Amino acid sequence: MEGVWKINPFYWLGLRRLSHSQRIRKSNYSSKSFYVRSYCSEQKNIDWRNFNPFRWSKRAIHVFTFGFFATMVPVYALIGIQPSIPIEAASYPKLNITSIKLDTPVEPLELSNHQLTTPQSIAGAYQQNPNKTLIIGHSSSVFKNLNQTHLGEIIEYQNFRYIITNIAITEKNVIDMTEVLSSANIDTLILMTCAGDPLPNQDATHRLLVTATKL
Repeated sequence: MEGVWKINPFYWLGLRRLSHSQRIRKSNYSSKSFYVRSYCSEQKNIDWRNFNPFRWSKRAIHVFTFGFFATMVPVYALIGIQPSIPIEAASYPKLNITSIKLDTPVEPLELSNHQLTTPQSIAGAYQQNPNKTLIIGHSSSVFKNLNQTHLGEIIEYQNFRYIITNIAITEKNVIDMTEVLSSANIDTLILMTCAGDPLPNQDATHRLLVTATKL
């Protein structure tokens, strides 16, 4: 039977094609083997001493230094301008205004030389008379969105709810702090921050005052 197949011309054609495909596979395998061997040889020829910065040229050092600072300076600048929250703030009461996504601890404040020092990263509260609490904060940090509040919105402070009844922007020089801190018939919050044109020392020409009464 084998002799019959050898007489058939299709037998030789198929055998020839089979031999040709085997040669192609062998050639591909040899090429891959050569590539792997070449790659391994290149890996073995790497001089790891070149990674030692003490062996670098001046140009290489300048390029590396420029790349490092160009990458890291913006990162450190971004981290540096983010105000940090003091550890003791965990025990402070919380102020929350959902409408502007405000959730901050409120540090109790005391007068020093007839002035209040505003915390850098959180709000601060001062109460001089019954039923009236003044809460202050920087417009560049904790109260940056306070100007987006609206009448009728809810403020939560010390687990109580307050409703905003008045929003006003007043020149700094005409604000009567005695009146702002005066007692009230109902528990009242006054949130105050800078507004208007900026002045030196984190100050401004106006003040934004948001008044809220307890529900």
